[in-house]
Amino acid sequence: MKDTIVYTNDMPVDELINNLAALRRFKGIKQKDVGVMVGSVKSNISRMEHNIHSPSFKTLKAYIEALGYDFEIVVWER
Repeated sequence: MKDTIVYTNDMPVDELINNLAALRRFKGIKQKDVGVMVGSVKSNISRMEHNIHSPSFKTLKAYIEALGYDFEIVVWER
């Protein structure tokens, strides 16, 4: 499993979420546990991971940090 996930604006958001869910499973962290860490419930985490619900920026950042990773945004001019 890669220790870095790079997401660019030409990629579907679903791909980012799928990669994060795979990372969660690889690390052996349960949806319920992530939910507790981000202040949510398992069903919301499941809906996010199955691309039924798009997370807010705050939730996405908390999810990534709950997996033990830092979150960085890089903005550059086109």
